[in-house]
Amino acid sequence: MSLQRLCRYHRVFHDAAEVQLTVRGENAILSHRLSVPGGVPRPVSEYIVSAWLITSRQAAGVRWIPIEARFPHSAPENTSEHRRLFGCTLKFGNDRSELVFSHELLDMPFESADPQLQAILEAQVLAMFQKLPKGEAVTDSVRRLLAGELCNGEPSLEQIAPRLHMSARTLHRRLEEEGTSFRQVLAGVRREIAARHLSERRLAIGEIAFLLGFSEPSAFHRAFKRWTGHAPLAYRQMTPA
Repeated sequence: MSLQRLCRYHRVFHDAAEVQLTVRGENAILSHRLSVPGGVPRPVSEYIVSAWLITSRQAAGVRWIPIEARFPHSAPENTSEHRRLFGCTLKFGNDRSELVFSHELLDMPFESADPQLQAILEAQVLAMFQKLPKGEAVTDSVRRLLAGELCNGEPSLEQIAPRLHMSARTLHRRLEEEGTSFRQVLAGVRREIAARHLSERRLAIGEIAFLLGFSEPSAFHRAFKRWTGHAPLAYRQMTPA
């Protein structure tokens, strides 16, 4: 429960980072992701993962050993201190800072747990948490960027990901977690913009195709008919002026 609270209320302390706890089979994975240009600095990544391990050991009074410690930066020349502290397999070049351990440790009790104090403190943190502004979903960020990039040609996942300070693989996963994909978001943005321009009647269909990043009007015609069941001209004629 303590790690679940860490993930739930982390934004109270740092709203730029994302902390997640997932259980896959017999393993639990506590992960940290911070979208910054150039990636998370090595000291930040190593501090986060080390702090998780040390504080949980101190709280439980057990020197437990993780299964794997993962870092986004490349491996340093000397990993002796990493091996001494973690005592497990080390992985570098990961897309997140992660600590992998047995899921059974999630039920490990804290030595000095105080349920009454915990309830008081959690109520205060919850009140602070509820006052925080809602973060923008990744899907919304991608939609916003796509709307401004379409006139330069069809944008790709690889072009948009760096604008959000993440790798293409991470962006793919984040969109998947929100129940969509880059292709679906792109199609949705194009469909909405196309429908608006066709309804406004100020632009020729060829101009709309160009603004949406299509290489030629025929490609736009096929896509629009796939989205709506109507050709662009027919849709325009059906729409009240």
